[in-house]
Amino acid sequence: MTSSVAYQPLSDHVYEHIRELILSGALAAGDRIKEREISDELQVSRVPVREALPLLESRGYIQILPRRGAIVKALTAQDIDDLFDVRESLEALAARSAARRVAESPENLAVAAALERMNELLRNAREAMDALDDTTLARANLAFHAEIISLAGNDLLARIFENILGRVEWLFRMTSDRDMPAQCAEHEGLYRAISAGQPDVAASLAFAHVASGRADSTRKAASTHVVI
Repeated sequence: MTSSVAYQPLSDHVYEHIRELILSGALAAGDRIKEREISDELQVSRVPVREALPLLESRGYIQILPRRGAIVKALTAQDIDDLFDVRESLEALAARSAARRVAESPENLAVAAALERMNELLRNAREAMDALDDTTLARANLAFHAEIISLAGNDLLARIFENILGRVEWLFRMTSDRDMPAQCAEHEGLYRAISAGQPDVAASLAFAHVASGRADSTRKAASTHVVI
């Protein structure tokens, strides 16, 4: 009988492990990724560890430097400012496209499923906020943004967003205490505009939502261990 459990390559498992060490702060900016320690901890060879490093670098978590190996990347104030510039444009476009797709194909099963997932993520975020579970809250918020990108139905946009997803999650985890009730309310307003098929309203709300976090995120992130 064939197992229903999907096979996960060892390199993916290593990637997730190192990523969580970085997001949790167990590995701080400038720390070196020690291949032997990681392989011993996970009881794998160094091969999947080395295979995971380029993806971690492409997602913005680490830098691979000559003669120094892989080190945890520091997010500077300029990095954060650049990220917000990109997010304002991408996420406004995604929200507009997602709402337009809803308006044009309200009976589409894939569209309906995406809206249901967004609604469920909003509930998860509220529950995590009430439980003071910052990690789950950050993940739910990131997944909500990613679901809008997916609903937009633009493959190029999705690939571009995938390349900054790590930086976005990192930022969410660093600033998980940033006025969460307001963020949840903004997400719910954005969901209503998208589900109602209102492209202009959705784009405006998405832009305002991202822009509203710029100053506060820069200030909060500047006090953490990951910014130099």
